[in-house]
Amino acid sequence: MKKSLSLRAMLIGLFVTAVLGTLTPAAAGFLSNQRLIDLRYNQIAQQISRIHQALASIEGAVGATPAQQESAGQLEDVVTELN
Repeated sequence: MKKSLSLRAMLIGLFVTAVLGTLTPAAAGFLSNQRLIDLRYNQIAQQISRIHQALASIEGAVGATPAQQESAGQLEDVVTELN
């Protein structure tokens, strides 16, 4: 029985190691990117919720839709105030 590995077995082992060494950081990067995307999505959803609440309070205070009673400048002030 041979005690040393053949050249073919060493090359196959090297290839498998190279593939695993490439896929591991790629998977870690993908998972990290997904986490950042989810975080940004939650921030945007919170901003939209605040804008919706501000528009609803304006609508309730005035008694009509914001488009009928408020100018575009005042609406922009509300949005910039929320940011």
